[in-house]
Amino acid sequence: MPIRQGEVYFLDFGSIDGREPAKERPALVVSTNLINALAEREHTILLITVMPGTKGSNKLRDYPTDVRVPASHSGLPQETIFRAFQITSIDSRRFPQRPSGHVSDEYLAKAQAAIRFALGLFQ
Repeated sequence: MPIRQGEVYFLDFGSIDGREPAKERPALVVSTNLINALAEREHTILLITVMPGTKGSNKLRDYPTDVRVPASHSGLPQETIFRAFQITSIDSRRFPQRPSGHVSDEYLAKAQAAIRFALGLFQ
């Protein structure tokens, strides 16, 4: 099953190193579907770009690089904050077969705006 932009997967980010995301957590796919399809082919150097998430209850304050998504808008069991300043790229082989959820176009647009802010790509 192809990995699609806007889907949410639980991925293992490994052990904690400073303030990097660690352990298994939700990750919102933000790379384009063209890149995602190419990344799933054998012998490719392309990776899938994701925004790691954390429980909404873990953070009392939102920053311009955060996208708070209610459980009712993601299919996940609880509110999740996806963090644009932690975007990273992951090999497609590390993704489970099926997504755990999906965000609406509204929340995907908010994630894209947060990434632009985090990278200084203002429009």
